[in-house]
This record gives sequence, C-alpha cells and structure tokens, in this order.
Amino acid sequence: MKYLYLILTIIFLLFAVVQLNDPDPVIWFGAYFLVAVFCFLAFRKRYYPIPTLVFFVLTFIWAIILFPPGFHDWWQLEEEAQSLKMKMPGIEEARESMGLLISTVTLFFIWLRGRKAIKTTE
Repeated sequence: MKYLYLILTIIFLLFAVVQLNDPDPVIWFGAYFLVAVFCFLAFRKRYYPIPTLVFFVLTFIWAIILFPPGFHDWWQLEEEAQSLKMKMPGIEEARESMGLLISTVTLFFIWLRGRKAIKTTE
C-alpha cells in the first residue's frame, strides 16, 4: 500500500503538469498538486485527517458542480467530443469533474488510512 501512494503522487504530479496549458492553470495545477502532496505525505506515513477531510469535501462539491446533469449526458459528450477535439461546450467541465472525482476517491482513502493510523497510535 505504501508504494501505491508513491505511484499516486507521481500520477497527480503529472496531472498537475498537464494542466499548465489549461486556460485556468493555477486553479487546476494547485488542486492536483495538493492531492499529490497528500499522497506523498501518506507515502511517508504522515497523515493529517482534518485537512485531508476538508480538501476531500471541497473536491467532492466541486466535482458535483462541474458534473453534467446525467451520466448519459457525460457519455454522449465524450462520444461527440472524439470527433470534435474538445470544441464542444461542457466537455472540458465533464472531464474536469472526472479528475476531481478521482482526486476525491484518493483523498477519501488517505483520510480513512489516516484515521486508522492515528487510532492505533493512541
């Protein structure tokens, strides 16, 4: 499990670097970089449950706000965007919501692990 956090750190750093060519790079780079930091801290067995929980909740709410009205709508946008090369309105938001959901799941498991690690040391 320890090396999974290292792999996730690298993945989220790559996510962050890819965002540098985005129209709003500071927001997205910061979001993915912060998830990478939490992953690296988990790799080093340093857990901060409250900040992790706060960022988990924020990314979850952010993902819900950006998510298309329905899964079918998201799937249809993806299929149409394949031929239009991301020129459709809403496709970038749909993909960003998926990235945020991946971040949310990662943060949730780090938070759970952190709670468990803190309980065992008390």
